[in-house]
Amino acid sequence: MKKMKKVLAMLLAMAMVLGMSMTTFAEPNTNEAKINVSGAEGEEVSYTYLQIIVPDQTTVTGWAFASQAIEDAYLEGYNNGVENKLDAQAVIQELINARNQEGYANSNAIGMALSKVAALKDFVPMENPQKVTSAGVYAVKAVQEGYTYNNMAAYVGFGEVDGQYPVLQDAELGVKRTKTGLDKSHNDEDKVSAIGQIVSYTIKTNVPYMDPLADNKTYFINDEITGADYELVNPTAEDSAIVGTVTLNGEVVAGAAITPDKTDKHKFHIDLSMLIDDQNSNAGLEIVVTYNAKVTAVTVDNKANAGHKDGDTYGSEYGEDDEDVFTGQITLTKTGENEEVLEGAGFEVTKGTEVVYFTKDEAGVYSHVETADVPSDVKTALDNAADKKVVDPAELEVNKDGKVYVRQVFTKKDGTVFVQGLDVGTYKFTEKTAPKGYSINDEASEATLTVGESGVATGIIEAETEMTDTKLSALPSTGGIGTTIFTIGGCAIMIIAAGLFFASR
Repeated sequence: MKKMKKVLAMLLAMAMVLGMSMTTFAEPNTNEAKINVSGAEGEEVSYTYLQIIVPDQTTVTGWAFASQAIEDAYLEGYNNGVENKLDAQAVIQELINARNQEGYANSNAIGMALSKVAALKDFVPMENPQKVTSAGVYAVKAVQEGYTYNNMAAYVGFGEVDGQYPVLQDAELGVKRTKTGLDKSHNDEDKVSAIGQIVSYTIKTNVPYMDPLADNKTYFINDEITGADYELVNPTAEDSAIVGTVTLNGEVVAGAAITPDKTDKHKFHIDLSMLIDDQNSNAGLEIVVTYNAKVTAVTVDNKANAGHKDGDTYGSEYGEDDEDVFTGQITLTKTGENEEVLEGAGFEVTKGTEVVYFTKDEAGVYSHVETADVPSDVKTALDNAADKKVVDPAELEVNKDGKVYVRQVFTKKDGTVFVQGLDVGTYKFTEKTAPKGYSINDEASEATLTVGESGVATGIIEAETEMTDTKLSALPSTGGIGTTIFTIGGCAIMIIAAGLFFASR
């Protein structure tokens, strides 16, 4: 009996030793694994990492947080806003259950927990891939200029390799990053559009990754334009939306209407805060905003940015860009035969077969106006007076709604006429009214506006042209007898009459 007890005691001891030795299989130095981060290959990304959960066979789960500071930070984030807060082992158990079920314990809670851990200063530089010699959970952070990254966690577990168990298994992480830049463009590739033309603008950016515990998770896209007016869906409506769309990953974003600022009709702010959630489920998806604006000045400046809203201030934390549109201008100089400058020469300007209409800014200075924007009654009046012989150029002007519309442009005292707000192309100046004492030049002058070899304008483009008139000649002889004979005859009659008068006396 005693021998039996000794045998049983020996077996029990061996079982205890064997059971306790199982924990040694998880020792960090038994073998090594690699943590590999993919999704940002070839990019200048720097990584740091920190082991946050380590093997611990003295706990219920067999795992524990690597330090008290890590445990405090993780639990603070995980239990944020939760009434029944979980302790460390309960949280780890949820993570284990979620992994076994190939699901998520609580994606919001995990995101907030990693956010708290990411604020710790214990992270160390990481290679990619990074060798590790201990099972557990590793928090990984990535930093790259122009991007925001989500906080990542890699699980290095045990598996079987070549019949050996346990062996550390490599962990693969796929990055989720967001480009913080914003790109602004428009549909006029040469960056030249005439006054009155519609320009279609495009803003491209990406939903940023935001810390789930951030105090301010607002997200706005903002725009400000000068030298142009936003094209409205219903111009007569006080709160009309701007012609345009907002899409997320190609789908229209409901409730994201583009409306001008009530205090400044040349600004708009699109509230996209609804796209931000604690899981950062939309982070990285592309946002595209398109809208139209009508050019009203010789230069258009359009700024756009994306960022938080803090009170009445709209930030640009997530990128900004500036896009310009320019116009062209032509100066024609009118001279006489002796190069004297001539005032009062009138010209009709055409581009191709189309007559160009203008508004008069001041003497000799005119701005382009789209034919469709000329009121119908004004256009009729200008067209009817097109070939009218005038003494005063004002006879060819039509004043309406504070604007002076013309179809014929006149030189001022220095002999020049200046037309602006034009698109690229060739413009023909045909003289319709000659200065006093000069004849009309039947040969039109041309000027071509071009952006040059670059194909893109960097400022207002300019061109010059000129025209010379000749003086009116003296009236030629027509072969008549002239006035001399009549003068002599008249004098003779007067002499004869005087002689007869005195003879009769």
